[in-house]
Amino acid sequence: NKILAVAFESSPKDIALAIDDLIVDRLRLQRVALLFGSGQQGAKLKKLLKKRLQGWETLAFSASINIRAKKLGTKLAKSAVDAIVIDATPTDCLNALKKLSATARVPIFLTPRAYAPGMILPVTTYVLTGQSPLTHPMGAEFTQVYLKKYKAEPQLGSGAGHDAVTFLLTAMKQGGGNLEESLDKQKIEGVRGQVEFASDRFPKSLRANLALWTFVEGKTLALLPGQEDSGVRAKDKTKKRVSIPRFGVPYGVDMSNRFALEKGTRWVLVGWGDPEKSTIDEDLKLLGLSSGGKCPLADHLVKKELLGRMMAITSKMFLRLPDGTSRGGESFAISFATHLPRGARKGNAWRVVIAGDDPAAGGRAFPGSGLALTFSTFLRRTIFQSKAIDPPLNAADLPDLLGCRTQDEFYDDPRALMIQALIDGYAGSMALTTAHEVGHLTGLGHITDDSRGIMNVNEGGGLGYRFGRFSKGCREQLKKSLGVMRKNTP
Repeated sequence: NKILAVAFESSPKDIALAIDDLIVDRLRLQRVALLFGSGQQGAKLKKLLKKRLQGWETLAFSASINIRAKKLGTKLAKSAVDAIVIDATPTDCLNALKKLSATARVPIFLTPRAYAPGMILPVTTYVLTGQSPLTHPMGAEFTQVYLKKYKAEPQLGSGAGHDAVTFLLTAMKQGGGNLEESLDKQKIEGVRGQVEFASDRFPKSLRANLALWTFVEGKTLALLPGQEDSGVRAKDKTKKRVSIPRFGVPYGVDMSNRFALEKGTRWVLVGWGDPEKSTIDEDLKLLGLSSGGKCPLADHLVKKELLGRMMAITSKMFLRLPDGTSRGGESFAISFATHLPRGARKGNAWRVVIAGDDPAAGGRAFPGSGLALTFSTFLRRTIFQSKAIDPPLNAADLPDLLGCRTQDEFYDDPRALMIQALIDGYAGSMALTTAHEVGHLTGLGHITDDSRGIMNVNEGGGLGYRFGRFSKGCREQLKKSLGVMRKNTP
């Protein structure tokens, strides 16, 4: 009837971009499974994800939402997926979640069309939908008004009406007699991000700024994204992102999936080892740093934080930058990562496996084989077990791991600080041990002439990672065995 109507919609391209950005890059989940429903969107999304996720980041498995539960469980286990994305109608989504509730031990994500307000979800899930005013700088004023009126934080969907109406009113004011033409050209900064008319897809639809939400105690909770590449809430200008230097860098800074092996260096692959030999899950459970599978995303993030911090510290020991990149003329020609470059042969790299125990040592090296072991159980048992977190990690800790609280809130929470301190300390010990064992692989022996020396086993047992270093003599030997990166050229 020639009545203009607008709505926020997400195209398959928008959803694929959000999966790549939020789920793969930010949450560091690398092997994604897709369950898709009928219609063109599921097929398009599958095609886009196959194109975007290649190599070590991959669409590991995809299937119809109607796949039988037993077959689904077998396929998921065989594909070793670490995340499941569901793109289907809400009804089909609920049926799939019931199938997954007994077998899935990885985070489950719903696309915008898979979730409907009021859905009672049988398992913990995360929803990709419109951003929250809480996590956007332009939403500070809106949030203050909302809190005053409703005595609660903005819930899922809050701000959508405000942005849509503001967009339309702006278009009406500037469009003169041709509103539809004005909509095509209009672009405003709303309380949830930029608002524009997506004229290339659905008629009269606004492009949604997708973010990640979850549900805690019956309420919706905004997780990602947020300002300054974190989930920190944008309540006002005086409260900034969490940063407590004495407990290490903030969460999400040392991203394990961003470390890359550099051409012209000795490559070192770092990981938790094969599933049948890995002990990190049991180690973290005994330290209280694991929910035991009750909150798979929190468990996953703790392991990625440990790995990222460990590689950042180890890289610094070899005079590289914390993100693993080199400084010309200074850094040793060695680089660390969790994965090989695309097309590279595995035999070209040394390996560090962080797993297992030993009666007398935190690690072992096998020069000539390129294998070094860092015993996570030994380090946990001898150094950190007395600092175990009680009660153990749970879903309520997830906002801290994603940086969703202001600095003041984080600083005033002893539990949050203890969890971060334990993660940082454990990663630091793993890093010193790894640097020591990799030192052996390069030909270094034990020393006694430097109390802060990484290769000094007599005095290095209680060394804090911020004080560790290769001694002067060791550095000279490393220059000969590894070489030093060339100086940067203009």
